[in-house]
Amino acid sequence: MIWKRLFGNQSKPAGPPAQPDQGDPMADWQPENPLEEAMGNVPQSADAAADFARLLLDSTVMLAVPPHDRPEGERELPQAEKFDIFLIDDGGGGATAAMFTSERRVAEAFGEGTRYIAMDGRAALTAVADIGVVINPGPVGLYLKYGPETIARILAL
Repeated sequence: MIWKRLFGNQSKPAGPPAQPDQGDPMADWQPENPLEEAMGNVPQSADAAADFARLLLDSTVMLAVPPHDRPEGERELPQAEKFDIFLIDDGGGGATAAMFTSERRVAEAFGEGTRYIAMDGRAALTAVADIGVVINPGPVGLYLKYGPETIARILAL
């Protein structure tokens, strides 16, 4: 996994999120919010996937960010300010964004105390549209991977 500047400059490597070693990764997973409930239904049908995508656009999601000098607890980022996010290995030698549906999912993937930026799903998908995204990567539960083409279709909803 690498940590890369969202809008340019590459930076130092970060540790990988934990991945399941064995067993059923869904065994300990419980949805924490309506978005995760909808996410759990995605494998069942195309209609469920579309319902999830629509809900995702209006839900609050998190993008994990590396340590920075902004005060902890600060609630707003100036509109035009650029920021760094953690990127993870896309499985093919490239990098993709890691997006989360709750604070707990950020902690499961990157550890307690990991800082993040919360925003609506439409803004987050727009920010990562050219690199793709994995929603809820980590050791426990369900994750979804969307490439740039799928993100473009979701943003068109």
